[in-house]
Amino acid sequence: MNLKKTLLLLAFIVFGGNANAGLIVDQSFNPANIITGANFSQGSSSIFDDFTILDAANVQEITMWGGYWTSGVQPASFDFRIQIRSSANASDVVFDALVTAFNVSDTGFNHNNSQFADILRFDFNVAGLMLNAGRYFIGISSQNTLNGTNFYWQRTDISSLNGNISAFGNNLTTSSWGNHALAISSTTASVPEPSSFAVMMLGLFGFVMRKKILSK
Repeated sequence: MNLKKTLLLLAFIVFGGNANAGLIVDQSFNPANIITGANFSQGSSSIFDDFTILDAANVQEITMWGGYWTSGVQPASFDFRIQIRSSANASDVVFDALVTAFNVSDTGFNHNNSQFADILRFDFNVAGLMLNAGRYFIGISSQNTLNGTNFYWQRTDISSLNGNISAFGNNLTTSSWGNHALAISSTTASVPEPSSFAVMMLGLFGFVMRKKILSK
């Protein structure tokens, strides 16, 4: 193998497989600013919140924060419906899934200062979901409608300038209720800075040259 091919191969090994998870949507729950008031997201009363991504992404994980108000009774089994639309139209669905396996953790904080309303974090693995750049609407709703298990989606921002959401399934009637607690992570290619790239390529060049000298 000649020098040029060796350098190209090493560069591919170093940079081609280098990927890292990155937040593409960050409306995370803020313990320093717990918004009171609940919007239920259960059954046909699914809340939709809008979000925008600037570049195409391979989504890996969707995180949301919410809980069971007011009894605090959690159902024996969790089942959530996650739907993503490319517009407010019910026909523009790009992802629709019933999710029954995910991670749940307690933030240690309570909604509306109620001892029964723990604010929980839900992490949904959606590896393989590809989204192009643009604006979307996401709905996350509990499909368990047993009495006493009313599920709310925690709000994270009440500013009318931050997103429009709807509380009634397919209607998606926009309102100024603000953002709900949501984070979306993706796998993105890690691109090194030019200076770092130059240093690493010089190192690779030195490595190859030393190998050639020793092989003579």
